[in-house]
Amino acid sequence: MDIIGELITEQAVGALFAAATGLLGFLCGTFAKRAKKAKDEETAIKAGLVALLRTHIIQECDKCTDRGYVHLYNLENVNDMYEVYHNLGGNGTITGMVQVLNKMKRG
Repeated sequence: MDIIGELITEQAVGALFAAATGLLGFLCGTFAKRAKKAKDEETAIKAGLVALLRTHIIQECDKCTDRGYVHLYNLENVNDMYEVYHNLGGNGTITGMVQVLNKMKRG
């Protein structure tokens, strides 16, 4: 009876260990999928925000260029948007446009 009890205990421990290992693997896989999805969503949100900032900065710069001068509140707003745009990784043509706007006559 003692040997049978030990065999049952060994089998039970082995089964529990296998189940725990399987569960841990499943949980790790699930966590990895969720982390990747969250990262992909963050990347998409960041790209969307950069695109929106770029569009709005261009609109403000074009409006002021057409007008021939820039109001102080427009300039401050564009500079604030540009700082966020730049910190999010935006670059390119926008830098030159903002530099031109900063040199423009105030109205």
